[in-house]
Amino acid sequence: MGEALVAGLGAAATALSTVSLVPQVWRSLRTRSARDIAWGWLGAAIAASLLWIGYGFLAPAAAVVWANLLTLVQFLLILGVKLATERRAA
Repeated sequence: MGEALVAGLGAAATALSTVSLVPQVWRSLRTRSARDIAWGWLGAAIAASLLWIGYGFLAPAAAVVWANLLTLVQFLLILGVKLATERRAA
């Protein structure tokens, strides 16, 4: 497979991975609530991103690292909103 095709696939995957969470992050920040986000899903998603980042460094696969770093930032934003939501409810 050509390097340009591989780079294009990586860029497309990075863009889609990052953009896919934007509506949820936006909604959580706008409503200041993440009550409807399951702890199990959020924990698994954060763990998966961290594992993919580790894999990307070891592979080495820059597209995997970047996609998951950007996605991890979004998961952490949702986590912050969720923690704030839980504190307000208590």
